[in-house]
Order: sequence, then structure tokens, then C-alpha cells
Amino acid sequence: MNMKNIKNRFFAIAAMSVLLLMTGCLNLKDFRILSFKAEQIVPQGFKSLKGVATVEYSNPSSAFDISDIEGAVYCKGSLFGTFTVDPVSVQGRGTSSCTVSGVFSITSPVSSVIQILSMLTGGFDVNDYTIDISARVKPKGGAAKMVGLKGVPAGKVTGVIKESSNNNQHHL
Repeated sequence: MNMKNIKNRFFAIAAMSVLLLMTGCLNLKDFRILSFKAEQIVPQGFKSLKGVATVEYSNPSSAFDISDIEGAVYCKGSLFGTFTVDPVSVQGRGTSSCTVSGVFSITSPVSSVIQILSMLTGGFDVNDYTIDISARVKPKGGAAKMVGLKGVPAGKVTGVIKESSNNNQHHL
């Protein structure tokens, strides 16, 4: 696994966590991710990555906005990094796409470099990672509500990514 794949994987996990959060908190049974594409991932110094992705989805429910999105990624229970994602608007009642952009920051450069080197030599196990995420969700015409998920296995998020790229569709 090369460094570009690692960057893509961490940004994809953050972006898909946002989508997982929004489908979980609104109980959108028929929300589907049709495709996910990392458009740009750029290092920001030695500790951060800034990324932009396009997500195509089908949302038969009402439109909603998500803001104040932030989270953390843990490796075997230890904080690996944090992320913030710019506000996202999800259109309702049809198929559309949205741009998801954000920043992933490694919390401890020294231990993280060791983990990244381990990943490059084949030591990456998605099951070692969990994600916490919180956000403010506001349905169109409704009241905003802070929601969050803790300890979401990264494998669940990467499964959504893998299935959406293999099948060109995933039902959450």
C-alpha cells in the first residue's frame, strides 16, 4: 500500500463517516450511496491532509443540512487523528451529488509516522481503527439537532466505500 492509497483511505473514512452519520441520525432507510470519488488530497504541512470528494447519492426523503462536523480516528484505542468537514447540503427526493471537503490532522506525528510506515509494509488492518463523529443536522423546515456516533468500526465505513465502488451502489 503506497502513501497515496493511505491518504485516500483516511480521507474517504472521514467523508464516508459524515454520510454514515447523516443516514443513521435521520433513519433514512432508503438512502443510497451511488458513487464516491476522492477528487483531491493535498498535504497541509507534516501533520494534515486536506481533501475534497464527490459523493453521488439517492435520497427519497426530505433535504437536510449538516454543519459543525468533527470527529476523531482511533487506532487500537489511542487517538490517531482528528478531522473537520465543511458543511454539507443533501438534496431530497431524488438522485444528486454533493462535494465533501475537510481536513484530517494527525495528533502525534512521531507515533503516527510509525503507524504509517507499518501500513506501507503491509501492516494496515482496518479493524484496528474506530471513529467518533458529531455534527449538527437540520432537516429543511425543521429544528437543528446535535447528533453523534462513537466507536464506529472503520471497517463498516470502508465497507460502504468498497461496495459503492464495486457495485456502483450501496444501501445503508
